Amino acid sequence: MRRLLIGLALGGVAAAAGAENSALLYLSCQTTGSPDFTHVYARQPPNREQAIKDVWEAGLVRVFVERPESWVVDFQQGAISSTNDNFRYENVEINAAQMSAVRVFPSGTVETFKLDRVKGSLTLSIVIAAAEARDWKLKHGGDIPSLVSWEQQCSGSTQPPIAH
Repeated sequence: MRRLLIGLALGGVAAAAGAENSALLYLSCQTTGSPDFTHVYARQPPNREQAIKDVWEAGLVRVFVERPESWVVDFQQGAISSTNDNFRYENVEINAAQMSAVRVFPSGTVETFKLDRVKGSLTLSIVIAAAEARDWKLKHGGDIPSLVSWEQQCSGSTQPPIAH
């Protein structure tokens, strides 16, 4: 009975058909795990502003930014975007069990979105390009993990959380 209730609570996330009949699916998520960046410097920068400057100059801003906790799946466009549209995935693969998408940046960095529609678990990952990690280590002495992931637990609805 508990599993049935969990499945019902996930609404459009767990539904294999249903959600695709609606043009949009709204995901509301909570971050349950985030990357550990404690070893990215051999010696900590003197202040937060310097750390931000270092990340900006290295072109690694996307790696250090927390992931949004609300998403919109557009079944007609085959796209998933954060509600502020700072994160957007196109050519989304959708089936009864999962939704997934991959973005490849010119640097070689790869970003993935993978939602388990049965459990409501979302993994957002970035595989850092080897050259970017090497350049960071040479300049700052620390190690950028080759794989950075955020874990979220999501529920879905075919209606926006705040309706008219």
